[in-house]
Amino acid sequence: MADKFKVIKCPQCGSVKNTKLRRDRYSCNNCGAHFILDSGDVNINHYHHNGDEHTTENTSQAASANTQKKWIYIGIIGSVIIGIFSSYITVLPTSDKSFSNKTAPSRTIDTEKEEIDTNVIKVFGFVNSDNRPFACVFGNKERKIKVSPYKESMESIISIYDVSNGKQVFSKPIEGINFSSASSNYIDIRQFENGDIYCIFNGNKLYKFNQQSYDISEVSPETYNHLPGMESGFIEIRFVPEYDGDGFYLLTETGKQPYYYPIIGKVYPGSTGNEKLPKAQKRTAYTFTGLVAPHAKERVFLIKYNQFQQVGYPTKKAIFTVRNESSDNPSFSDFFTSKNARLISYSNFTPGRFYFSPNLLAYNEKSVLISFKPTLSSESGYNLQLINAQNGEIKWTVPLEKGFSNASATIVEGGYLLTAQNGKVWLVNETDGQTINLMDTFHNPIYNLMYE
Repeated sequence: MADKFKVIKCPQCGSVKNTKLRRDRYSCNNCGAHFILDSGDVNINHYHHNGDEHTTENTSQAASANTQKKWIYIGIIGSVIIGIFSSYITVLPTSDKSFSNKTAPSRTIDTEKEEIDTNVIKVFGFVNSDNRPFACVFGNKERKIKVSPYKESMESIISIYDVSNGKQVFSKPIEGINFSSASSNYIDIRQFENGDIYCIFNGNKLYKFNQQSYDISEVSPETYNHLPGMESGFIEIRFVPEYDGDGFYLLTETGKQPYYYPIIGKVYPGSTGNEKLPKAQKRTAYTFTGLVAPHAKERVFLIKYNQFQQVGYPTKKAIFTVRNESSDNPSFSDFFTSKNARLISYSNFTPGRFYFSPNLLAYNEKSVLISFKPTLSSESGYNLQLINAQNGEIKWTVPLEKGFSNASATIVEGGYLLTAQNGKVWLVNETDGQTINLMDTFHNPIYNLMYE
């Protein structure tokens, strides 16, 4: 009997295209279904298989494809997470509760995210107990965050710089003080003869400076309640003129206007300077003549005088005026202050010389430092000059840059520390008057120029 043949069709899709895998097992080339041929009754039993019977090569390719897809998904998810986290960090506002002494943002720092600006109000030069030169800088620190959340903050700060190396040694906000609309007159600073440094803000707040910690602390009005006439404290306070000594002029809540001299701890209800000094000592001082007589033609002379003084007690500066026109041998009048100034003697310290718009900056037993205009011309610049205190001879004269004419000076080891209202702080060599070190506190407090 002849064999019967039957076309083998895929039981799933009906395709006759198939591949024999092994005895009685086939794979459909169209849909990939696997099926078994029952040779006894030529039945076809099928089952759907997803790859167990694929070759090793097909299995590896599928696994590789699945692995690639998995890493792609992981990469996409990771990128999204990192992007979200980075955005959060970018807009997170920077904490700035204190003005760090490690970073001194003294000029405007303008970035896409933040702007920091420091506005200097006043600069004061002093020396510490080791006779090292320092600059005390008062000003405002303003910070603006220019991205969401938008934020502005303003702090009134005090910063201390070592002028010898330009480094900041201290900085902190001053609580309860606002320099935002203040001028340099808002702050008054004075170093007394015993070394104490006081600051007066707005004419009603008194602070004392600590030269060891470089910090300042408020002296409350109640501090002086134990003193006679000061039981109610004070509502206004200012320094007495320098020629009246190291003291304060106060206004109390009861309307009294006493003078207080903290070095000796004494209150004066009225005028000062007439009492007998318990331990008076002879002192040498210098001053320029005043412009009282019209015929003086603005010629000013430097006077050296001797008077009795005692540390901490009220004093009076001697005032002299020119009485004749002769520039070679002028005579002077001292009748305004001869008694109150406890004057002993005086003389024209630099005969044959006179000065225009002079300033007495500093002096000791060795030298006298002055600034002045050499001519009466409004275009004339200022000179800085050092004079020998023993014989009046000129040690050196150097020109001052424009804007330095109103400088203040403090004697330091080997020279002078000068500060000007234009924010400049610099050291001058005692030997030749050359600038040793310069700082620009208005634009960059830590900026430092060294001259060989």
